[in-house]
Amino acid sequence: MSNTVNTKVVILPIILTMIVALVLGINAGMKKAEEQITEILPSYDDTVNWEVISFDEAMNHWDDDRAILFYAFNDCPYCTAAKPVLGAVSYNNNDAVSIYYVDVSRDERVDGNETYDLTREHFKEYLSGEKMYVPYVVFIKEGRVMGTWTGTVNSHDVSKGLTLPETYQLYGIYIGLYNQLI
Repeated sequence: MSNTVNTKVVILPIILTMIVALVLGINAGMKKAEEQITEILPSYDDTVNWEVISFDEAMNHWDDDRAILFYAFNDCPYCTAAKPVLGAVSYNNNDAVSIYYVDVSRDERVDGNETYDLTREHFKEYLSGEKMYVPYVVFIKEGRVMGTWTGTVNSHDVSKGLTLPETYQLYGIYIGLYNQLI
């Protein structure tokens, strides 16, 4: 019986030490990741030269050699969270692909709006349902859709903003799609 008690007494501090070391390591790793994300996500105004176009004008870019269409509107919290992440992808690739900010309002994204209906029809195989939700990002190469992404990431709580892991996840998604264009 005394061996069992002694073993527990010895093992418990070892386990606690391992837990403390793990937590300290995670915190140090998160601090380093925060420093890196600051470098990866430069401020939008300083780095990205996106052309703002209308919903109608976006159709003119469906056949572009290389383009990214970022369908969004200013009051959309998901759009404002995603915009700098896509901007960082572009910036880190020397703005090799033109990005168009397709300014859509809620009024334009309703059934019966001709442009909305044509856009939905054009991208229907990529939409997750009958509606077009924003942000909706379309990656085009030689007039073909290479990929799309809707929203941010599943775990994103808009009231809290993108966490660092969510930012990395979205960056990874965007860079994977972006790399298909270059």
